[in-house]
Formats: sequence, C-alpha cells, structure tokens
Amino acid sequence: MDAKLIPNAVYNIVLEQDNILLVKKNNLWKLPGGVITPGKHPLDQIFLHINSELPSLKSLVSGDLFGIITNISDLKAYVYFIKLDSGSIQAIQAGPQVEGAGWFRDTKDLNLEPVTEGVIKLLRQLGRIK
Repeated sequence: MDAKLIPNAVYNIVLEQDNILLVKKNNLWKLPGGVITPGKHPLDQIFLHINSELPSLKSLVSGDLFGIITNISDLKAYVYFIKLDSGSIQAIQAGPQVEGAGWFRDTKDLNLEPVTEGVIKLLRQLGRIK
C-alpha cells in the first residue's frame, strides 16, 4: 500500500443510550483517539489512547472498524466503534492529556474538531445517534 494512503491516526466512537463520548483538546471537542505510532497496530492504539485520555473508562470490550477517513488535510484515520461492557453510561474522568470529557446527546453547541463533526453528521444520517 502506498505510504501516503496508510492511516496515521485512530478515532474511537463510543456510543451509549444515544450519547456520544467526546474529549476536549486544544479547546475543541473530538472523538477519543490520536496518532498511530509507526509499526503499531491500530487496535492496540485504540486502547492506548483511550486509557491515557479516559483512565476512568474501564469496561471496553472490543473495537470494530467503522471506516477509514481520507482527504482531510494530511490526515488519514481509522475510525472504530468501541463497545462498552456495562451497557450503561459510566462516569467519566478526563486524563491529564485532555482538558475535559463527557457524554453528549446534543453536540450542536459544541466547538467540534472537523473529523469529529463529519463522523457525527454521518452517524446521524445512519440513524446511530439523534
């Protein structure tokens, strides 16, 4: 595969009861995730980023690939659905790498990072969130 097409980031969609989990970085709300360390598998990076951004979130079960985003500046990203073990909204505590974290049913008034905004729009079109 051409190196320019290999995803260099991973984003994680965590949904629970029509709420989406977002973290705040650099004054923007975004899906949890980050840069993929060269040579590491994206699935390993999912849990690495979530554990550092959201240390209180303990009951992650699996990650299923939702899609790959390309053509957004130089970013190419894997986007995964993350399944929680509990089946209910958990209290969230933000880790030191983020400014805040929370569950959101309505994201209209949030200052969203562009990739996150696009993923949320697609999730609404697919009926996954309201």
